[in-house]
Amino acid sequence: MNIYVVFQYKEDLDLFREAVDCIIPGTPELWVPVVANAPKKGWPKAYSMGNQYIAAYKKYYGLAAMMDIGKEEYGLMMDSEIGIYAMRAEASSDEACGADGTWSKLLNRIQAFERRKVWPGARVSPTLTTYDFGSFKKSGRDYDLHLLRENARYLVEKGRCQPEQPCQKVENQLKKVIWTWWT
Repeated sequence: MNIYVVFQYKEDLDLFREAVDCIIPGTPELWVPVVANAPKKGWPKAYSMGNQYIAAYKKYYGLAAMMDIGKEEYGLMMDSEIGIYAMRAEASSDEACGADGTWSKLLNRIQAFERRKVWPGARVSPTLTTYDFGSFKKSGRDYDLHLLRENARYLVEKGRCQPEQPCQKVENQLKKVIWTWWT
């Protein structure tokens, strides 16, 4: 198993390495650095929805790089601020990351979901959460639908998905606004 860390710019990679060396000098680089090539139309402005586009692009770029570089069986797309066990583990992070902890069982959980062809997901409520963007507001459902559509744009070209093709699962996810996650 390898960890691929995706950066938008080489300068960000250099700064990250410098920060790690400053905090813990001599730390070996036990991860694979990936600097994303800019999209064909260039990077969007890094504010409002532009940040979402950048994050989505970097995640897909990282997965593609992982498929090109490594021989990994699975890949997880995660943001840097996500704490894998902060909310779900009953144990402390030290216990969760131990030899018999929740972290050591993640691969088994993923494989079990894959064998059963079942993925955890939930329909997003149109009333439970509202996001305020200053000049406009969106319900959690509308916001997540927008993110799903934009991410699906990388996978399915509009109008080219025929019945019985695997891309219909993505179309169905959009139609029902089903947000999925792992753990």
